[in-house]
Amino acid sequence: MKAGAAVSGNGPANEAAHYRSLAENSPDCIVRYDRCGRRLYANPAHERTSGLPASATLGKTPRELSCLPAAAAAAYQERLLAVVAGGRPADIEIEWKTPDGRRMVQHVVALPEHGPDGAVASVLTVARDISALKETERRLEQAEAMARLGSWQWSARTGRATLSAETCRIFGRPHDWVPDREEILALIVEEDRDWIATALNVTFASQSPDAAFDCRIQTGDAPTDLHSALRIEYDADGKPSLVVGTTQDVTELRGYQQRVHSLASYDPLTTLPNREQFTSRAQHAIGEACRHRQQVGILILDLDRFKAVNDALGHGGGDRLLCEAAGRLRRCVRETDTVARLGGDEFGFVLPDMPPQADIGKVCRKILDAVGETYRIAGREIFLTGSIGIARYPFDGRSVSDLLQHADAAMYHAKAAGRDNYQFYAASLTTQITERLGLAARLRRAVSNGELELYYQPQIDLRTRRLIGAEALLRWNHPEEGLVPPDRFIGIAEETGLIVGIGEWVLRTACATVCAWNRDARPPLRIAVNLSPRQFKTNDLVATVRTVLAETGCAPEWLELEITEGLLLDDTVDVARTLAALRALGLSIAIDDFGTGYSALGYLNRFPVQAIKIDRSFVRDIVARRDSAELVKAIIAMAHSLRLTLVAEGIEERRQEEFLRAHGCQLGQGYLFGKPMPGRDFASLLASAARGAAD
Repeated sequence: MKAGAAVSGNGPANEAAHYRSLAENSPDCIVRYDRCGRRLYANPAHERTSGLPASATLGKTPRELSCLPAAAAAAYQERLLAVVAGGRPADIEIEWKTPDGRRMVQHVVALPEHGPDGAVASVLTVARDISALKETERRLEQAEAMARLGSWQWSARTGRATLSAETCRIFGRPHDWVPDREEILALIVEEDRDWIATALNVTFASQSPDAAFDCRIQTGDAPTDLHSALRIEYDADGKPSLVVGTTQDVTELRGYQQRVHSLASYDPLTTLPNREQFTSRAQHAIGEACRHRQQVGILILDLDRFKAVNDALGHGGGDRLLCEAAGRLRRCVRETDTVARLGGDEFGFVLPDMPPQADIGKVCRKILDAVGETYRIAGREIFLTGSIGIARYPFDGRSVSDLLQHADAAMYHAKAAGRDNYQFYAASLTTQITERLGLAARLRRAVSNGELELYYQPQIDLRTRRLIGAEALLRWNHPEEGLVPPDRFIGIAEETGLIVGIGEWVLRTACATVCAWNRDARPPLRIAVNLSPRQFKTNDLVATVRTVLAETGCAPEWLELEITEGLLLDDTVDVARTLAALRALGLSIAIDDFGTGYSALGYLNRFPVQAIKIDRSFVRDIVARRDSAELVKAIIAMAHSLRLTLVAEGIEERRQEEFLRAHGCQLGQGYLFGKPMPGRDFASLLASAARGAAD
């Protein structure tokens, strides 16, 4: 969307309703507390779980609620207040009984919510029922306790061991097996044998009465994991005389532990390390690099436009694509490097032991080339690209969190630079991001604070030089910074989604303004309002326009909506349906900045477009450059053949006006006729034009 453009949208109310719907339909318990720990909100899931209606819990602290035991409630309330005081999230586990007597265990994430002044204003908690998981853990512990133990004893006098039948079974030997020490050690797998012998010798030398160790024995095709506990008696010389012990087969338990570790540390889809494991390895690499004066490369790779590919393939196809990409990424780096899936289509790399002169850029180019090779999924050829951000220890940060944040900033810079490339972090990126975040926060308050304003640039009939209307352009009068240029905040509004709410305000204000103009104007004036591509696609635009027209009393023929060329190529079916519905309301559709995007005669025929605006970049050179003049004449001829109205932007000289009028351009706007101006100045212009017409 061009700087100064105005848009239409559905407003913050719909955004708030959307998030309220998510909270009220969530299976997790969502509760908000104020700074003093008093409950402000509880969603339906919490009411169902606790058996208490929200009305009975609002305004109360955890200590004042009957569903939690007194000690647990006090501890929970202290944790909430600690979140308020420290401003940092917290993980809390609470246990209580439901009204029907069921034991409930919940994992609670408590998140600080900051007010406009930056202080913590409230705490939002999201609680998930982990009762089933806890019950499973309890049963596992119970099963371990009830497992049969093999008992045995070894006598120094005989040098042989006496084993119970269960111990013989564990070792895969007959029940009457009587081995010596060397026979038992021989069953232990070779990798464990030496350290077990050393551990026993150290225990005996220190005359320790107790010992325990784990080892593996080879009794079949796969090793068996054992846990043994020893009680040792010593003679007068300090030598072991009798060793009594128990042995348990813990192979299944070790399997459980390994699976739990895998779930906790690895992504189940791609089997790559997950974010937690990535962070751990990055921390280890940084520690080693600090000691050896080396650098560590932290990379973040995001697949470009993956959502569109995932939507086309379906989630099954998208998952296969991610797995294929993960395999390629593994093959691009060394065994000592880490490739992790951080979430969605985002991957992270830890490149340790990098000498100072290492060219990380070469590694990135290798990764991007691998990602860019053709994928064949479900009989289709798929093409992807990626964007990589790079941060290096110690140059760009000394903690994992700082390096990740900086690599992320560099990755978004790579996307802004055209995608399919890599970018190194620079301190200026953090400054830019901080400025943009601050500007976005202030922009959120701009509408309610009355800081936004519409300026109006006159549109003129070139044949009669009569004022026929204006284009509405958005301006932001910041109380401290003054007039903020549109190119500084329009992009931010697009990225954050604020453009939807701002757009509805713009449309409503513009329609109300043109109604005021047309109380006395004859013939009536028209106002042009630009639409944001994001607002056009994500909002119920037709319903919004219909509501605004009805509430302001604006006649549809007084309103023209301007769209960009690229919008017409993104989603032909939906765009055509929406444009047709808007046209059916009686308003006009214009293509803004014509000639700068993907101009094609085809879409002019397919879509209900009534006007095109010749971009100022062509108008600027029509007198001085023959190619610009010929291009503008061709656009005018094409518009005439399609019966489209033409509006030329950026007219600043009389010769430009004369050229355009001579070749049949009907309407124009530019500094020659008037700069964008506040509403009061435009009203004065209208009054002056009315007096001139009367004279």
